[in-house]
Amino acid sequence: MKTDVRTRGRGFTIGCVLALGAVLLGACGSSTPSTSPTPIPPTAGPFPSATITQASNRGTVQIYKGGTVNISLTSVNWKFPTMAPGPLVRIVGPLHLPHMGNCVTGQGCGVTLATFHASKVGTAVIKATRSTCGEAMACAPNNRSWSVTVDVVAH
Repeated sequence: MKTDVRTRGRGFTIGCVLALGAVLLGACGSSTPSTSPTPIPPTAGPFPSATITQASNRGTVQIYKGGTVNISLTSVNWKFPTMAPGPLVRIVGPLHLPHMGNCVTGQGCGVTLATFHASKVGTAVIKATRSTCGEAMACAPNNRSWSVTVDVVAH
């Protein structure tokens, strides 16, 4: 989903809420998504805004200054460490939305969401980590971390 968020103040807030709401609605329903988000190629953009999923792990996306980056990771076990000051400012999240369908307690069903605002030109890496991948099972080493590089460019 791409949403042009060029306005400031109330318009910017409404745009972020609408973008996050669309992601939240996608988190409801069956445990098997009907459509898979398209992964971001190794380098994509620039976009006014972007929704990035687990499929984009270790990818790079370009976002225009003033845009938003919406992250949606499968599982409620993801954590976003505090980021150093830079071109991205976290404005929402992480939000952990459990899936209430056929999910065993402790399995981690659901999504973790976060939204970032591209406040200035530069490069930042958004990282997320988790230690459990379902019903108190440790994640395999290749499934414990997620990251995406965001290049914020002038419009």
